[in-house]
Amino acid sequence: MRRHGISLPERTAEFFVPYQRVAMRVISQAFRDLECPAEAAAARAFLTGSPMLRHWSAVAALDATSIIECARLLIAQLDGPPADRRAEAHPIAERNTPC
Repeated sequence: MRRHGISLPERTAEFFVPYQRVAMRVISQAFRDLECPAEAAAARAFLTGSPMLRHWSAVAALDATSIIECARLLIAQLDGPPADRRAEAHPIAERNTPC
């Protein structure tokens, strides 16, 4: 493709892979942030249907509705009694990363 006299590479599927990886990391970090007191409110706002979640879901080629449903289930679990929190922890939130 040529634009303004500059030859640009064609945008193949491989071109978008780094962007998809970043998008997936943004979404997975939000799931981990649900368990971090300093980040939980922002993570909840993001994961329950924010326009930015929809944007990153589209970049990652993921279904935003499925992510929202998964987040709602995890949030309900986290809001339950403390003893039940780890019994059926969500696989994404299970990864212990510092918040």
